[in-house]
Amino acid sequence: MGVQNAEAAGANFVDLLADPDRARAMFGDGAAERFMLEVYRALVADTEALDGYRDLVERAAKGPTALVFHCSAGKDRTGWGAALLLTLLGVDRTTVTEDFLVSNDRQANTDQWMRQLSKDSELPWEDVEPMTRVRASYLDTAFTHVDEVYGSFDAYVADGLKLSEGTLEALRTRMLD
Repeated sequence: MGVQNAEAAGANFVDLLADPDRARAMFGDGAAERFMLEVYRALVADTEALDGYRDLVERAAKGPTALVFHCSAGKDRTGWGAALLLTLLGVDRTTVTEDFLVSNDRQANTDQWMRQLSKDSELPWEDVEPMTRVRASYLDTAFTHVDEVYGSFDAYVADGLKLSEGTLEALRTRMLD
């Protein structure tokens, strides 16, 4: 299952940072945070992302085995997937955000990797750092974009993800009982 193709914004930082001129143009002067906010909007509305997240929820609902889902850094695509599942299970937004932010405590390897990419691309660390962390504003952007595009989270689930009530009930039964 995939959420973004390799050419999508945020899907492959290595390629984006490999060319110093391209990296400075794309992420310099504070553009990295704006880039990340766009990544989170795409996770909500991109057709491939919708297909991938629908597949994630359906697999979580069907079981019978444990479900592992991840992305290269384990924070953005995975973070929205976890936020989606928790929200579907009735977890309040504050708790979902707190869970999301815990990813920052587990990013030592990503931090080291991105610091090297920053050095190689000759971008100041301050310009790269927004891509190495999760921020509440990133998750807020995704939820806000859900409302902008679909009108509500429930409409996102029904019309964007095209998840059936049966799938949602199976998810709740499997995860909450």
